[in-house]
Amino acid sequence: MNPVLADKNEIISLVDQAIIDVDSMTEKSWNNKPQPSKWSRKELRGHLIDSVSNNIQDEWVL
Repeated sequence: MNPVLADKNEIISLVDQAIIDVDSMTEKSWNNKPQPSKWSRKELRGHLIDSVSNNIQDEWVL
């Protein structure tokens, strides 16, 4: 198999599994902080969305 196609298939498989994992998470799991100084999954997700939004906005302004 073509190595690029194999990588593509692996990425698709990982994303599909991540969607299943995220869909099955409870609200408690989203809000759980492993330590007081650490971010919860919900906070981390918000930070990543913010970062992507800022990067996209930067591209529009340039």
